[in-house]
This record gives sequence, structure tokens and C-alpha cells, in this order.
Amino acid sequence: MHLTIIIKRPERTPVLKERKKLIDMKIVIDQLKKLGDLRENIALIELSSSDRIPLSIETMGMGFHPTLPCVSVGHWCDDGGGELLRDPQVIFAMTLDADGIIEALEPIYFRNDYTGVIERTNLAEFAQDWDASLTRLGYEAAK
Repeated sequence: MHLTIIIKRPERTPVLKERKKLIDMKIVIDQLKKLGDLRENIALIELSSSDRIPLSIETMGMGFHPTLPCVSVGHWCDDGGGELLRDPQVIFAMTLDADGIIEALEPIYFRNDYTGVIERTNLAEFAQDWDASLTRLGYEAAK
């Protein structure tokens, strides 16, 4: 199952040129490239894989970081009482080209409500491993 919701925004966001911990989280970047200019789009994409928890990819615009557009990537699970828990959630600052197309991601926030971990060392390494795991588990980009 694949769900994409796009909301157009009129304001422009800055283009990020150089960052330190850029990663190529292929599964996320492939989906975001399909949206085109991310300076004008707010979107929610859900990818699923057999019996696995859906993967949510949500562009956040400028709401999380003061100067960079961001995207939230995570698995959200019901705790049984109606509250959604992150398992995990990573927020990335986006590197965009001059046309607003995604080029790379920089992980800037991690949270896992099941383990109680809100910060994580080696976040870029975790994101690369997570991308490989998502691909191995069948969360392939929709064709």
C-alpha cells in the first residue's frame, strides 16, 4: 500500500548547500524526489511492507529547524490506549538543489518511545543502517 498527500505552500525555503553529516537514505530520497520542489510542498507518504509497521515520511517545512527545511521519518505504533509511539522517529534536515529537489539528508533528531531514547550517538550511522534494513524488509520505493 502506498499513500501520498501533497499540500502546496506559497512561501519559499532556503536552499541548503553544505552540511557535515549528509547521508543518502535512498528509500526516503527516492520518494521525496517524486514530489519535485520541496520548497513548496508539504507531504505525507506512507510505505508498507507485508506485516510490518508502515513507514511514514512527512515533510515539515521550516517548523523544526530555524533555517532548514526538514522531513520526519518514522514508524508510529499504537500503544493500545490510543496514543501513538515513535519506533523510531528520525528528523532530517534536507539538502535541496537550486530547484528545490532533494539531494541528501542530515539526521538531526532521534527518538524511540519504546526504549526511552531521545538522543543517539552516531545518528548518521544509525540512519544508514536503518535504510539498509528497510530495504531488506521490503520497504521499497513505489514504482
